[in-house]
Amino acid sequence: MAKIRMRKKVLDKNDFDKSIDSSFKSFVTIQEEVETDSIQEFFRLYDKFYYEIPVEGDNNSHEFLIKESSKLIQLDQTNEAIQPLLDEIAVLRERILLMQQNAIEDTIEISNLEANAAS
Repeated sequence: MAKIRMRKKVLDKNDFDKSIDSSFKSFVTIQEEVETDSIQEFFRLYDKFYYEIPVEGDNNSHEFLIKESSKLIQLDQTNEAIQPLLDEIAVLRERILLMQQNAIEDTIEISNLEANAAS
């Protein structure tokens, strides 16, 4: 058999630091965290969880979103536009009630006249 000679070379600390990179390296590429918060992302998630969001509640609900958004847009302006329509509905209901009362009175009067005629 052939003899194999092995040689060992010993480095001092300075030679070692010059020859060997001892800093830690990762085997996977580490990506920096990118902020994904955006209005588009918010509405994508809102559409995704729309039916899972509770309707009522002080936090994390549709009611909460309406209250928070109402701080930016004046819902009272919408109510001001609706109020004349509500007033008109009330007037029409009163007129219907009056017409129904008149119809009942006319029916009673006709019944009385028929009863008197039959006697």
